Amino acid sequence: MAEAPSGRQSARPASVAARIVDGPHPRGLHCHGRGGAVEGAGMPRSPDAWVVLPSEAEVRALMPPGSPYDFGFLPAMARLVMAHEQYAPLFGALFGQIMFAPGSLSRRERELIAAVTSAAQDCHY
Repeated sequence: MAEAPSGRQSARPASVAARIVDGPHPRGLHCHGRGGAVEGAGMPRSPDAWVVLPSEAEVRALMPPGSPYDFGFLPAMARLVMAHEQYAPLFGALFGQIMFAPGSLSRRERELIAAVTSAAQDCHY
């Protein structure tokens, strides 16, 4: 296992982590994350996957006032979901059902499950 930036063990095997080479995107596009390139297994160096993300202003314009998930900063996941116009409304509706709809779990229990799941996946939010 590779060591995550926080000092914890990353879920990514060291063999995969070792293939990530730092560097800018070849076309100069803004990339979220490492923006490096992957190489290995006899394959030529190729850029990581990238997505053009909406600006913070674009995402904030769509957030309802008093949103319970306004942390004072925008998590990268919010920007990533908003980058996909087809999926963003569906993802938002599904998230709303999972976190806020009546059910056998309390709101606190749902948030606890989300927090543990995020931590298990090395999510830093």
